[in-house]
Amino acid sequence: MQGVETYQMTTSDLFGEETIFRYQYEHPNGKYFKATGSTLQECRVQRNQWLKAYSVAFTGHRTPRILASAGNNKHILEMLTLRTRTHLHTLCVAGYHTYLCGMSEGFDLMAAEQVNILKTLFDGVRLIAVVPFRGQEACFSLNDQKRYYQILEEADETVILSDTYFEGCFTKRNDYLLRYAGRVLACFDGAFYGGTAYTVRKATMKGILIDNIF
Repeated sequence: MQGVETYQMTTSDLFGEETIFRYQYEHPNGKYFKATGSTLQECRVQRNQWLKAYSVAFTGHRTPRILASAGNNKHILEMLTLRTRTHLHTLCVAGYHTYLCGMSEGFDLMAAEQVNILKTLFDGVRLIAVVPFRGQEACFSLNDQKRYYQILEEADETVILSDTYFEGCFTKRNDYLLRYAGRVLACFDGAFYGGTAYTVRKATMKGILIDNIF
């Protein structure tokens, strides 16, 4: 489901030498964005900044690290699922409409599943699956592979960054997530090593708001 843009081109002086675009964008959730600019591209850049401000990227650990960081508490995954659902519901109520998921095993899949549930409650909520390389799921368990394919089927958009694995592909994926998000929902244990730590550190440097539910 895509938004709808409309615009009018007018001149701002008697001789018609200065062009003004009056731009409006209707998001699928019913909210409107309006802008004026000297070019249509200028208006679209402003729109994209508005969209980014209400977009959330996920970053979090894989299941083994979550369990280890929680002292192998067998209830931690259920607790995190509930926290994730509750926090995402709050974000949707606040108007956040787009959720970017890097599709790794663990927190990513957990969060994506909750977004797909919330799409039945909130109009215009979108899930974008950002896949670092084709075949990422080959090392997942059979159950997580099924979850992965179901999430891709229900995602509103899938972005595949590479056809093959290469060194640094996960870092590239994490950078992509931050490029299009104005907020981060993290499941971070506080230990500064690994991809989640990288993403949290870079989001902090960029001034992006981080919500950590761990």
